[in-house]
Amino acid sequence: MAIGGPLDDKNAARLLSAAALFDFMFLAFVCATIEPVLRQELGLLRAGPALSAGLYLAMVLIYWLICEGVLSGATLGRFVLRLTMRDKSGKPVSPVRRSTRAMKKIMTLGMTGLNPNTAARYDRAAEIRWFSPMAPRPVPLWRLVVQSGPDRGKSLVFNQVKGLKSLRQIKIGRDPGWADLALTRSKGASGKHCILQIAKGNQLQIRDMGSSNGTWVRGRQIAPDKPVRLGPVSQFRVGDVWIAVIR
Repeated sequence: MAIGGPLDDKNAARLLSAAALFDFMFLAFVCATIEPVLRQELGLLRAGPALSAGLYLAMVLIYWLICEGVLSGATLGRFVLRLTMRDKSGKPVSPVRRSTRAMKKIMTLGMTGLNPNTAARYDRAAEIRWFSPMAPRPVPLWRLVVQSGPDRGKSLVFNQVKGLKSLRQIKIGRDPGWADLALTRSKGASGKHCILQIAKGNQLQIRDMGSSNGTWVRGRQIAPDKPVRLGPVSQFRVGDVWIAVIR
């Protein structure tokens, strides 16, 4: 499942509240299903509502511990709403940070996460971000994927490129000493084939470096040393190699 982009605190809090409501309803259904069986097996048919409340609270705590500490924050409600827990860079949260967050949530009974307008304290303390396919993916998490030729399947996440923040460009070619995305097995690519540039407004444009077999956008070969805007196009051709931009 694609994780999408990071949600701002307000939208994340509201979606998490909706997911929590779904989870509470699910646990209430499970509790109502197993409670009569437990009462009969344990001989507690005459026990009062305190048993129901205690059983429900125990299930909530166990559910939180498993989902938050073991399953990387995945709950049924969050799965339905396609919410994914990540760190600020979009990488999976480490087990230690995950466990610490889970314990803080359980110790406060989740009370600091009830505000639908801001992030929970345990999320802020653990530097957690929530990602969703409904949110735009930030440029550093965009990636290039080679779709044809001997290098098919090779990919490059933008934030893996050294100096991307300042240079705002990705070099593509067959020379591994020059290229950020090295097409070492693709004979149709030149050593220094083309450069993908991140222009103003995070618009992508591509510039051919005088390659032998050309760079192609929208079915046309572009002129050397003249940047061409990709626009909504998600594919371009380097010689005979198709490359996709996953935004």
